Amino acid sequence: MFMSSEKQQGAAAVIIVFVLLFLIAGMVVTISIISASSVSDSARQSDYANAFYLAESALEKARYQLNNNIACDDPAFVDAAEVAYKNGGFQIVTATIDTPAAGDCEVLVRGSSNSVITYVKSAFENFGGTGGGGGTTSFVEHFPSLVDWTWYPTSDQGVRSLDTDCGPCVGSSGLSVKAITNSATSWRSLTGYYEKVLPTSIDTTGGGILLDWSIAFQKDVVGTLNPNRQRVELELWDSTNSVGEEIWRDWPTGVSAWSVASGTGYALPAGLVYDNVRVYFDMRGRDNRIPEVWVDEINLSSTGGSGTAPNWQIITWSEVNQ
Repeated sequence: MFMSSEKQQGAAAVIIVFVLLFLIAGMVVTISIISASSVSDSARQSDYANAFYLAESALEKARYQLNNNIACDDPAFVDAAEVAYKNGGFQIVTATIDTPAAGDCEVLVRGSSNSVITYVKSAFENFGGTGGGGGTTSFVEHFPSLVDWTWYPTSDQGVRSLDTDCGPCVGSSGLSVKAITNSATSWRSLTGYYEKVLPTSIDTTGGGILLDWSIAFQKDVVGTLNPNRQRVELELWDSTNSVGEEIWRDWPTGVSAWSVASGTGYALPAGLVYDNVRVYFDMRGRDNRIPEVWVDEINLSSTGGSGTAPNWQIITWSEVNQ
């Protein structure tokens, strides 16, 4: 039985409609996939650009540190962890001195944005001076503990400990460092020094550095006779050149109450970088002439500097894969 021509035309029209709907649905799905992929690619490109800019921020931080006399090989130069910023962050990963290039600083930095991470390696060169210690460097020690001080003895025949604080001092922690020789019928010596790393080195490379200083001390004797030696001394130390500068010392033996020794405008020798402070003890006693010495509240403040400011600039730059 044959369909009429009108019915045949209706069936064909239905089939065409279904085909068209199928094609349209396919086009919609395809467009959606392409759009989603484009959005994803756009987001990733945006993350890549942000990661790159954040890596550049790490380079700027490195340059700032170099221009403010934070050495390339200083452990504090690199970041222990990423510095967070929005959905990512930046980090100075490594920093090394390029010896063949006579002091250039090579750094590896990274920037991240979401899951995208970019690494950049750069070399910096100083086109200026060394800074010469311009500005002010301050150091204050109240001896709340001896954790940051290292004892280097020459003769250790005595006792060193924390004791009561300096009476006339201002801002003392309530403690001081005390040294006393051992009691014996023969002579006993306590000789050596405490050393502490300065938080900020005193750089006299360019000359013109003046130091204001003060130190509190007290002396006593266990017995009726004066000991053989009862010296105490304050010194700055350049560990690179193994050069020290004696700022103050007190030689006399006997008994003296707490007092504060001080000075202003002490001209430090040029061409050095003092990175440590030392307190020396040189004591010798016996029987009824046992020397005691207390030290508290050390204050150091340097000003001046005629050196040319450093001017570190990027000389090479490359993106690297990690």
